[in-house]
Amino acid sequence: MEALMKLLLRCLLGGVAIITLNLVLTGQGIGSCVGVNIITLLTCGILGLPGFLALYGLSFYQLI
Repeated sequence: MEALMKLLLRCLLGGVAIITLNLVLTGQGIGSCVGVNIITLLTCGILGLPGFLALYGLSFYQLI
């Protein structure tokens, strides 16, 4: 039960971080945004910060 609560909390924090960084990047004129969906939330929830960075790394890679 504790592991599930930890996963849900990390998914929630990952979603908030994605939305926040999308707003910051849009404000700076950078068109690289990660969508908030079940796959991205689970990526952030399971992998944590490395998953979050991987999502944005892939997003920036598409710009090249």
